[in-house]
Amino acid sequence: MPTRTVEAARLAEYPFFARLEPATRERVAPLLVSREYAKRQIVYFPDETCDYVYWVIRGRVRVVRSGPEGREVNVALVGPGELFGESALEESYRRGEYAETVEIATLMLMRVEEFRKLCRLFPDLAFAVASETGRKLRRAWDSLAEVSFWPVRRRLAAALERHMDPRGQVVRLTHLDLGRLVMAARETVSAHLLRLEQAGILELSHRSVRVRDPGRLHRLVTGEEP
Repeated sequence: MPTRTVEAARLAEYPFFARLEPATRERVAPLLVSREYAKRQIVYFPDETCDYVYWVIRGRVRVVRSGPEGREVNVALVGPGELFGESALEESYRRGEYAETVEIATLMLMRVEEFRKLCRLFPDLAFAVASETGRKLRRAWDSLAEVSFWPVRRRLAAALERHMDPRGQVVRLTHLDLGRLVMAARETVSAHLLRLEQAGILELSHRSVRVRDPGRLHRLVTGEEP
């Protein structure tokens, strides 16, 4: 799998690294490599040794936990500029999840031993990791509340709004991906999507959803429209 080194000057283009002092970026850059991944390629498997931490540069990666009877739930859907695999900072941690690209992706990788050393040496790097972890924790709490209190239709509307590309108002996720995000069966998600299309809110196509009426979608998320 081809890899290439990363230029320090480019790191400031990515949100995680933009938080860092220039001197920290200069120290981080030589330890990063960039790697291309195909669509639906596994980045790491459960119970693998935690050798690397990762940043998404292009594309998206889903982090998935598997359960009984082959059921799966997306722990996170990671987009450009975001960190994942940071649980490897805990030396005794063994992954219970796997990571897979949703589409063609470019990732940056750093060996976890080097990442641990840098976090001890550079407080701004450790703070950036803590900020990213806090953001993910808030998202996990939000998801837990949504699953506990919201019906599937509202959870689905929230997922569509959250993952919509604002330029084309398109959500490039399959019905299965959406089901894993909102913790509902694919068939249930497909039925709700069809009703939303019939209501004129969405337009369905192969492996993507176009939001025709973002205002009504938002009212579904806020509960203003049942």
